[in-house]
This record gives sequence, structure tokens and C-alpha cells, in this order.
Amino acid sequence: AARPPATRRSAPVNPLELRTEAERALFQRIAANVERDRIARSRPEAVDAEAVAKLVAQVQPSVLMPALSDPNTVLMSDTRQTNAFVCQPQHRNMQDRIFGGLLMRRAYELAFATAFLFCGSKPQFIEVDRVEFRAPVEVTGRVT
Repeated sequence: AARPPATRRSAPVNPLELRTEAERALFQRIAANVERDRIARSRPEAVDAEAVAKLVAQVQPSVLMPALSDPNTVLMSDTRQTNAFVCQPQHRNMQDRIFGGLLMRRAYELAFATAFLFCGSKPQFIEVDRVEFRAPVEVTGRVT
């Protein structure tokens, strides 16, 4: 999306020129992936009730009687970590919002620290599937 700093509204963008067959094929493949992801996000996934019941039965003792659960078991709710920082002007982008790359790096660092804390060794980063920003972050805003 192109947004001029003066208006902060959508601006026209020149269309993509696909010159070679390889570029057209790549564009079509990416467009198909984007459409597939859009459709997947719009419909609820089918839930296997039997599998869910099995998982609930497996974890229920840890939730109801934590003292009797396996000492190597950690509930996901117990792994929650928080981090807060004040956004500074040097972190802004052309639209006077916080640069998304900074937010992604901070999220990665928090995930790394959380994984290290609970597994006891250096975690190995494999991949990030998708990053979606819910709302822009203003400069001097507080991010938690």
C-alpha cells in the first residue's frame, strides 16, 4: 500500500509489469497462495471432536491438579511472557508510524527468550509462517 505522508490516504500504484513467462508464473503462484490463505482465514476449520476430547482428557489433570501432574509438563498459559517498550522517533517509517520490522524483531526476541527459558537450551529458528499487524503503532506509543 502506498500512502503519502501528507494525506495518509491510499495512493495509486503503478501496475506490475510482468515481462517474462517466469515472472508471470511466479506471480500466478503467489496470487494463488494469497487467495488460498484468504479463503482459509475466512472459514472456520473443521474440528475433530474426538481428537479435541482426547487432548482435553490428557491435559485435564494438569489443569485441575497441577501438583499431581508430570513435572516435565508445562501448560501453555504458564509460558506467557510480556515485554514492553516505548517507541522512539528513530523507529518510525515514512508515515510516522513504527516500522513493522522493529515490531517483528521484538516479537522474535521475546519468542526466543521464552523458548530458551522453558527448554533450557538455545532454540533453533526455523520459519515464520505469516505476520499480520492489527493496527499501526504511533511514535511515542507504548507497545506490550
